[in-house]
Amino acid sequence: MKPRQLLATLLLQPGRPVSVDRLIEVLWPDEPPRSAAANVQTYVSGLRGVLATEALARGVTERSEGAPQGAPKNRALARGVTERSEGVPQGAPEGYLVRRPPGYACLLGDATLDLADFLARADEASRLRRLGHAADALAAVESALALWRGQPLADLPVSPLWRVELDRVAERRLAATEEWLELRMQLGDQAGVVAELRGLTSEHPLREGLWALLIRALAELDRRADALATYAECRRTFAEELGVEPGPELRRLHMNLLAEPVSGGSSSPRLDASAAIVLRGFAVFGEESAPAWAAGALLGRPSADEVIDSLVDARLMVDAGQDRLGQRRLRVPLLVRLVTQETPVDQAGLVRLLGGYLSLAERAAHALPSSLFGPGVVVAPRWTVPHPPPAVSADPGEWFAVEHPVLLAAVEAAARADRADLAWELAFTLVPWCGMALRPDVWAASHLAAQEACRRLGDSLGTAVTLRGLGQLHLYHDEYQQAEAAFGRARLIFAQLGQAAGVAAALAGLGTVHRIRGEHQQALDYYDRALRSYRESGQRWGEAYALGAIGQVWLAKNDPDEAGSWLGRALELATAIDDRHRVAHLTHQLGVVSVQQGRAGEAEARFSAALDVFVAIGDLHGEAYALVELASLAGGDERLIRALDIYQRLGDRSAEARTVSRLSDLYLASGRPDLAEAYRDEARRLANLLH
Repeated sequence: MKPRQLLATLLLQPGRPVSVDRLIEVLWPDEPPRSAAANVQTYVSGLRGVLATEALARGVTERSEGAPQGAPKNRALARGVTERSEGVPQGAPEGYLVRRPPGYACLLGDATLDLADFLARADEASRLRRLGHAADALAAVESALALWRGQPLADLPVSPLWRVELDRVAERRLAATEEWLELRMQLGDQAGVVAELRGLTSEHPLREGLWALLIRALAELDRRADALATYAECRRTFAEELGVEPGPELRRLHMNLLAEPVSGGSSSPRLDASAAIVLRGFAVFGEESAPAWAAGALLGRPSADEVIDSLVDARLMVDAGQDRLGQRRLRVPLLVRLVTQETPVDQAGLVRLLGGYLSLAERAAHALPSSLFGPGVVVAPRWTVPHPPPAVSADPGEWFAVEHPVLLAAVEAAARADRADLAWELAFTLVPWCGMALRPDVWAASHLAAQEACRRLGDSLGTAVTLRGLGQLHLYHDEYQQAEAAFGRARLIFAQLGQAAGVAAALAGLGTVHRIRGEHQQALDYYDRALRSYRESGQRWGEAYALGAIGQVWLAKNDPDEAGSWLGRALELATAIDDRHRVAHLTHQLGVVSVQQGRAGEAEARFSAALDVFVAIGDLHGEAYALVELASLAGGDERLIRALDIYQRLGDRSAEARTVSRLSDLYLASGRPDLAEAYRDEARRLANLLH
């Protein structure tokens, strides 16, 4: 084995000296013996004998066949010599191996290698192809590839020191293979080339030349859809393996495919400018469908039904029918959607489209319970949508339920377009619905996408707003340290910007962290400062919230009279400004005051009134709070089980643990000890997770 490794090392650099040290590293990569240099000399001596014997045998064979002596028949690297280099008699005369300081060299003389023969034939094929002799070039490259018998030196342990040369050889082989396939395509064998390339692209998935040949062959066979699908597979492979897009040649092929008429006939019209703008604009939503008004927004006019119809007729867009809001919806198929990776979206049209969605989402959000997290300012441009669906105002929860996938895609599209203002305002409008519908996933995804854009583009206001929103999510998930950090950073940025409303929202969040931790005085301090900031900014609903929050702290301090005073003032203000959501929460908290004061009937009435409002406006979290309190007064495990389901969906483990504990007490009191014990163990498990 080692003599063959030595010969292979020399033949990879024919005619050039290889040092003894390098030969030793090849033969003994870990711990060479003390006699390594002497052993190398012994192997060289033995190989000289083998090569001399081979040369003599070759000469006899050539003369017996009538061939000229010295013809290039020796295949040293591929076979023959390497197969008989062990166990030969020592002392054979020197032939091909010579001493060349600092080591040895292999001089081939009139002999040749399969490798050298391959390279010569491949070069000849390239020359003939340049001259336009495709058939002769194909014959030459086929004869070159026919010399291959598997991988070079496949029956030897591969040394890392061979890597560069072996990679060079493999690259030349692949280049010759590509030339062979290219010539076959020139001569009309596209179908055969496709069959070959299916296996080659699987074997070499990062070789752009092979993908390009496959796409071209499919296109020339009029298999356009298959060619586009192949590009999509190639692009996905490059993204997953390398994190990059395909190179210029592949992108050019892709653009050519997209520019071809869809129906295949030469008379099919190409896209006009308006159709192209609409197609690219709808494609920003990915697999989601968008309403027909979006086409008008992209073109800056009330409607564009004729453009949509032309795209549907051309099979470039899919009519997804009517949604639950009565809107016609459309989407761009995957293969056509790939165009957005290569051509820019019309920026003015995109801003109108995103501004239209922002305008509708803002109206829907205003019809839902008020958010406390905003800065109280408008930054991004709006676009007025003609004839919006009535549900925007009449049933905003349903509008968000239908449109939230597109709104999330809109946030991401705004971020990609470097419109941080649109990104964070769109994300902000989702907060009221996400909180009521228990969709923390949409809340987190929209805020994280917007926050990345704001930080990248230096949008401080957007960064602060998204930090405040993410801080609230941390609160819901009992991640108090992360919540405090997010609220604190948001407060600092808001203060630097002179944003009183934003400062108030951040202070309110910090107060809630301290209230939950039982740090009552710190909570009161933060809520008091939040109250002053809300009054300074003129946000009366925020003032009502802060008054109620102070009342909650006094409830936690078991002072129902003081709590009732603060909560009563808050309820009076919330009623005056017609904030039903705040009224429901304050009514619920006043019910807790009644419980502490021993007025059970009054407490039950207040909890029931709050529950009715929470159910009416779709606030699941508020519904759960009221159900738990009613269960404590009037019993009923079905109320607790409903509340538990809501807390689990929201990820509120603290409330989940309290509810599980109450279920345990309830079942123990009703004579069901096994079920009570199971709930008690679950409560302990949740408590351990919280600490």
